[in-house]
Amino acid sequence: MTDKHALIITGGPFPKDLEDSHKADLVIAADSGTDHANSFGILVDLTIGDFDSISEEGLATAHQVEQHPEDKDVSDLELALGAAVNASCKSATIVTSSVGRLDHVLGNLLVA
Repeated sequence: MTDKHALIITGGPFPKDLEDSHKADLVIAADSGTDHANSFGILVDLTIGDFDSISEEGLATAHQVEQHPEDKDVSDLELALGAAVNASCKSATIVTSSVGRLDHVLGNLLVA
């Protein structure tokens, strides 16, 4: 049995390419990460979060969704990582940004 690998795509400002996205066994988008995945033609297995930033179009393309309340004690990235663990993934690549809101940048780094 091989170790499963997850690709987790977050919202916020986004990189210009995702060369290794095809190597993931599971693709999870945290909220508006679905919009980013769609822009690269990446099929998302699970969209998770409070859906405060995903577009209507992105939500309409989501295959499997797991919505959480906005008032929660964890970030959408933490929810995505938990979903990867629950799916028996042993590793994950997190695609996020170091641009934008500093509190989000620092939070993502600490979670990772």
